[in-house]
Amino acid sequence: MSAMLLVGVQTALAATTIYGDSIPTSSQGLRKGGSAVLPARSITASALGAPDGTFFSLGFGGSITIEFANYVGTNLSISTYEITNGTYPFETANVEVSQNGSTWTSVGTADNENGTGPNPHTTDFSLASGTCIKFVRVTDTSDPAPFTNDADGFDVDAVSATYDETCTPPPPCECTNSVTETFVSDLTTTVVGDSPVAVAVHPAWTASIPGATWIWKSGATASNETVAFEQSFTVSGTVLSAQLDIATDNSYKVFIDNVEIASDPNINNFQLATQDVHNLTLAVTPGTHTLRIEVKNVGTYNASSNPAGLLYKFEVKTCPPKCCGGEVTITNNNTAVVINNVSTQASTGGNNTDGGNGGGGGNGGDVQSSNNNNTGGRGGRGSNGGAGGAVVTGNAGAGSSVLNKVNTNIVRVRR
Repeated sequence: MSAMLLVGVQTALAATTIYGDSIPTSSQGLRKGGSAVLPARSITASALGAPDGTFFSLGFGGSITIEFANYVGTNLSISTYEITNGTYPFETANVEVSQNGSTWTSVGTADNENGTGPNPHTTDFSLASGTCIKFVRVTDTSDPAPFTNDADGFDVDAVSATYDETCTPPPPCECTNSVTETFVSDLTTTVVGDSPVAVAVHPAWTASIPGATWIWKSGATASNETVAFEQSFTVSGTVLSAQLDIATDNSYKVFIDNVEIASDPNINNFQLATQDVHNLTLAVTPGTHTLRIEVKNVGTYNASSNPAGLLYKFEVKTCPPKCCGGEVTITNNNTAVVINNVSTQASTGGNNTDGGNGGGGGNGGDVQSSNNNNTGGRGGRGSNGGAGGAVVTGNAGAGSSVLNKVNTNIVRVRR
C-alpha cells in the first residue's frame, strides 16, 4: 500500500464510523450473458447508508463511486460490504480512494469469500498515515468464466470509513471568481441528421433535472434506433469540476470528442431512482470540445406505450487563467535591418632616403702669360653623390569596432 493524496488540516474527533452519503457517478456493467442487470439490482442508492441487505450490482466490469459527507483521515480504514446468497463463484472488486473524485489510488481487492461474513462479506483496508479522502470507487474485476449467464458481478451493500479525525484538503485553486457554464437538453441541442423537438413527459418518466427539457428527434423513429445528440462547448482556464446529470429512455452512451466516457445499458434510466450522475472532470480539458450522447430506444417506438427521450444537464466549473496559473502565450515580433560600412587606413609617417652630396669639382689651372687672351686649364670633375640610405619602419597597426543595439524586450506577467 502506498502513501497517497494530499494532507489537510486535521480536526480531532473520537473514533467514528460513517457510511456513504451520495453517489457522484456510476457505470453499471452487464450480466454475463450480455443482458442488462435487473432493475431491482440497479438502484445506486442501495449502496448508501449502513449495510441492510439491499445492494447495487456492479455488473461485470461496472463501477460505482461513493462520497462521504466529510473529508476523513488519521487512523483511517475503509470497509466494503458485499452480498452473496448461497454458494457462488469467486467475486472480486478493485477498491480505490480519492480526495477530489478525479485522482485515484488503489487500496486493494474486495471479494465475497474472505473477511467477515457470511452476509454481508466485509473487506477492510487500512490506509496510510496522512491520508485525507472523501470518495471511494468500487470496480468489478470478477472473472465471468465460472458464472451462469444471469450473473451480475460484485454486489455493493455499503461502504464505510472509520477514522479518528476529519480533515480539510487544500483548495484546488486560489480562485475567487470561478466560472460555471451549464448546458441542458433543449431546442438548442443538436440532433445529428435531424432537429430537436420537445416531447411530452410520459407518466413513467419520474426523473428530475431542473432546467432541462425532455427532447427527441422530430422525424420518425425506427425500431431499436439510436439517436445522437451533440453540444459544443469551450473551456478556458483550470477545470475544477465537470458533471453530467442524465436520464434517458432507454439506454445511452456518452462521448467527448468521440471518446466514450460513460454509459448505462439499462432500459429504465428515466426514473428518479435510476437517473445517473457522472463525474467527467478528468475527461474535460481546456479547449473546444463536443459532448455527444447516443440514446437507443429499445423496441418499436410508440409515444404512449414505448416513448423515447433524453434529459440532461452538463455543468463545467473553471477558474479563469489569471487566478489559477493557466497557460500564457507571449509572442514578440521584432524586425531590424542593420548596415555597417567600416573603412580602416594606416600610415607609417613621412620617411626620406636622400643620398649623400656629390664632391666639388677641381680648381682650374694657373694662367702663366700676361697676354690678354690667355685661358686657364679646366677644373676636375666633381665626384658622384653617395647612394641613398635604407629606411626601416615599425609595424603599421589599424583597428575598428562596431556595436549594434537593435532592440530590447521587457515582458512582465502579473497574476
